[in-house]
Amino acid sequence: TFLLDQIRDRSLPEIVYGASTIGPKVVLKMDVEGMEYVILPDLVTSGALCQTVDFCFGEFHPQQFFFPINRKETHGGLFLANAEEGKAFGASLIRALQSSQNCKTIYSMADDEKYLKDQEIDGSAIPF
Repeated sequence: TFLLDQIRDRSLPEIVYGASTIGPKVVLKMDVEGMEYVILPDLVTSGALCQTVDFCFGEFHPQQFFFPINRKETHGGLFLANAEEGKAFGASLIRALQSSQNCKTIYSMADDEKYLKDQEIDGSAIPF
């Protein structure tokens, strides 16, 4: 994967940072609108997340219109029938990440979309 091939073994430029033994920190913001149920397990099982990413933040979208998710033929046979199964699957996946001694990634359930309520100085809404 790109993370393993291009990011994992990077080093900080010596001309800028000197002889540093500390590698760069990798932060991943994941906002994939319902596909996190498929993407995050792939990143974990491939080793790309736990070996490469220091901090990941994102959210799970348990809205019913994202379900069912049927990846029975691919992605380890993943099938989530409804939002309740999605919530349980997402929570279990995050618990597994946080409890693993073999995963350096810190995962935070956060998606800051406060900018959607930004306004111009005069109080009128910013058009998107």
